[in-house]
Amino acid sequence: MTGPGIGRGGLLTAQARLGRSVPAPPNLAGGRFGGVAAGGTLVGMRTRSTTAEPLLPGLREPGNRVSRRAISYWTARAVGGGLVVVLAEVAAAAPNGFGASWLAAIAGTATVFAGYAVIMPRWRYRVHRWEVTERALYTRTGWFSVHWRIAPISRIQTIDSHRSVGERIFGLANVTATTASAAGPVRIHGLDRALADRLLDELAVATGRERGDAT
Repeated sequence: MTGPGIGRGGLLTAQARLGRSVPAPPNLAGGRFGGVAAGGTLVGMRTRSTTAEPLLPGLREPGNRVSRRAISYWTARAVGGGLVVVLAEVAAAAPNGFGASWLAAIAGTATVFAGYAVIMPRWRYRVHRWEVTERALYTRTGWFSVHWRIAPISRIQTIDSHRSVGERIFGLANVTATTASAAGPVRIHGLDRALADRLLDELAVATGRERGDAT
């Protein structure tokens, strides 16, 4: 599996996946990127060398987790979805007098969704990570199946944030970076709302400094 190599020199590991040459980051000593002093970090803008332990040769985790409130949000969604299915089964069983087979089906469904609501959000929180460097946006998403994405800053066309009603309740937001890739936009789910707003600003500054038409 090929994933994001991040940090000085690590961006070159993305070359095979991107189908293009990705230059190593310049020496940022004494400089700034996206309003962040060299050696510092703001909303995931990395100007440091790799410090995380590699998962595989040339591969390491993106540096930032999503908000812990995402666990509560994903749990609430899982519980809500399970309740809809269980209530549908109850409605179907009522005219039949709640026979033994119906009761077994309802109990089985409730058990499966209860386990899903307990395991999935916490597992998903451990998997979901993101990071932005001066050259690219990296994400890792999923839970049972894991998906890595690398979007060069130069290929980002638009940046926006979406907040569903549930995410508003839990103080969360998503950030979406649309690129010219056929794989579709790159999304960071489960961010703190204030952090998402700052990340939008940082990405806007970063993409504005890149030359070209992002195609």
